[in-house]
Amino acid sequence: MVSKKNIFLLKGVTGSGKTEVYMRMVEEVLEKNQSAIVLVPEISLTPQMIERFKGRFGKNVALFHSKLSDGERFDEWFRVKEGKAKLVVGARSAIFLPVKNLGLIIIDEEHENTYKSDQNPKYQTKEVAEFLSEQKGCRVVLGSATPTIESYYRALIGELDLLELNSRVDGKAMPPMEVIDMRNELRSGNISLFSRELFKEIQEKLSKGEQIILFLNRRGFSTFVSCRSCGYVFKCEECDISMTYHRSGLLVCHYCGKTKRAPQKCPKCDSKYVKFFGAGTQRVEEEVKKYFKDARVLRMDVDTTRSKDSYENIYNTFKERFEGYPIRVEVLSRFKTPKQQKQIIEDAKKGLVDVLIGTHRIISKDINMPNLGLVVIDEEQRFGVKHKESLKKIKSTVDVLTLSATPIPRTLHMSLSGIRDMSVIEEPPQERHPVITYVTEAKESIIQDEIERELGRGGQVFFVYNRVERIEEMASMIQRLVPDAKVAIAHGRMTSKDLENIILGFLNKEFNVLVCTTIIETGMDISNANTMIVYDADKMGLAQLYQLRGRVGRSTRQGYAYLMYEKDKSLSEIAEKRLKAIREFTEFGSGFKIAMRDLEIRGAGNILGSQQHGHMAVIGYDLYVKMLNEAIKKVKGEVVSEDIDVEIDLSVNAYIPDNYITDELIKIEMYKKIASIESKEDMYEVQEELEDRFSDIPKSVETLLKIAYIKTLCKKLKIEKVRQIKDEILLNPLTRYKTKEKIGYNIVNELEELLENMCNLKSN
Repeated sequence: MVSKKNIFLLKGVTGSGKTEVYMRMVEEVLEKNQSAIVLVPEISLTPQMIERFKGRFGKNVALFHSKLSDGERFDEWFRVKEGKAKLVVGARSAIFLPVKNLGLIIIDEEHENTYKSDQNPKYQTKEVAEFLSEQKGCRVVLGSATPTIESYYRALIGELDLLELNSRVDGKAMPPMEVIDMRNELRSGNISLFSRELFKEIQEKLSKGEQIILFLNRRGFSTFVSCRSCGYVFKCEECDISMTYHRSGLLVCHYCGKTKRAPQKCPKCDSKYVKFFGAGTQRVEEEVKKYFKDARVLRMDVDTTRSKDSYENIYNTFKERFEGYPIRVEVLSRFKTPKQQKQIIEDAKKGLVDVLIGTHRIISKDINMPNLGLVVIDEEQRFGVKHKESLKKIKSTVDVLTLSATPIPRTLHMSLSGIRDMSVIEEPPQERHPVITYVTEAKESIIQDEIERELGRGGQVFFVYNRVERIEEMASMIQRLVPDAKVAIAHGRMTSKDLENIILGFLNKEFNVLVCTTIIETGMDISNANTMIVYDADKMGLAQLYQLRGRVGRSTRQGYAYLMYEKDKSLSEIAEKRLKAIREFTEFGSGFKIAMRDLEIRGAGNILGSQQHGHMAVIGYDLYVKMLNEAIKKVKGEVVSEDIDVEIDLSVNAYIPDNYITDELIKIEMYKKIASIESKEDMYEVQEELEDRFSDIPKSVETLLKIAYIKTLCKKLKIEKVRQIKDEILLNPLTRYKTKEKIGYNIVNELEELLENMCNLKSN
């Protein structure tokens, strides 16, 4: 796009692909190492817009609007200022962010009046965008299917460049529209809110499992209240407009927010003939539930979207198509009353429950699901062997899926050995940051500083102390150190009702410090809690510490974990190993590495028994694994071939230099990957990873990759030893040959080519 003014009006019919145009423009800007701002008129639109842009541009996207907490707004502001986010999606206030090297501003649905701020400071977003364009030389795009008269006129007279999209994507037709006069519906005897045509269409779409959106620009239950005797209308004394009746029993002024109780009689004539007229979103919701009983209904208005994530939650729920299917989901836990539990169990026996979610209660003998096909065990490290086996015995043909960030040694070993299949999810959620982890002595000064720091940014704190007897004493200490903190206590000995109230209170930010036991280890997802202090961390298991740390850093904000042990305490060797491992592995996807380290520390356990960890001390772990792998292959009917240990002795440099990979742990990791090469494809994958992570590969590393691949070729040809004596290569026990090449690296290439040809001849 070329324009003298750099300001464009994109006029496109609905469904013409304006968003795709926006994304391509943003893509072009980012390729030039510039930044972009995309503005939407309503906060309710940001979840959908951010989802689409994050899908294209990943972590490069920042979200900014007034529903974010002060801490979250600061974090996003800082990311933009530091240049860590080059694309901003947000409401009108995002225009003022300190974006570096700004190249593009997009104002979507530019006709909306929400871009004009009536509060101080008063401003028109489009005018600010034009000013920034003059100052920074960036392009401004105003997008709409129905632009304002002002913008369209400016485009027609040449002040703006006009771009038009006059047809839908793929030439799709515009949807047919029908206007129905509800007065005619009333005359024909239809007194419901829905016309007969609309009623029919809703029924048809629901029967097909499709979704429906009903738009109504009035919230509340009734739009006004009037006396039928004298005609008096209940108005706001301040604004002189009719007040809206809400289902809460209140009359609300939607201008100033003033409320009062709904009247029982008219204040003017004292008549009790007070009626409610008009329909708001609450009334429509009630009517839909009344006439379409099987429909799942969501209401989106100001009353349901007051909390920070409400727009996103409603959007995601509506988007989730599972909601539209006739599937019954029930929960069994201690939070259900005995009567409720009994009813659920009875319905499950009758086959009326499709999905049953619960705790250990599910493995009780009275639970019977006749058509059970799948058992999913989440957080498998919290279940014992007997629990897991009981779940599998519910039905002999059942499929079992176990999920865990940190599988116990026994489970991990069974997967590594081939007894169970294993899949690893290593990709982190977008915008997540690894939790910064500290291992330190317990000091009141540190506890005080870190709690105050987290509360200072509007966040919440988990303080884990796993001794119920002294937990109140610990809570008192925190209250003394941080007097402004709102401290609550949670542990497993509390009643279900009390525990539920505490957790909900913490979720609703009634408390900002939760002193608790490891009861919060799993299932807690509180995005505002981003600092965790674990007292006596040396007494906890490695997987347990990893799970606890996973309770923080579950949003776009930086999370912190402080693992503390008593001052001057001498730690055991195992405790030191655990704390070192948890401090070491902080990156995303490290749960698998943690589990591997736990396997090293505790051993693999008893496959046929109930012990979930321990060493096979008699024969040694390596030999045990080798024997187990052979046994599994025999059971599967696979040919067990004797593994040949190939020795290669060539006059060539094959290693990873210190200046190529400086970190010793990473270097060891890459050596392991190179050693595990079993094909040419494996070699290329490792080569690609090295180039991607550490730049161009040195000759010594390239040679090392080649030798690892040569070993696999030798195994196929039963060659036990490769040895170089001057210009002669010995391939024991097969042959020997004189080299044509003189340089060591070229000799390796020559040997690789020879062995590949020998393998091809063997296979033919």
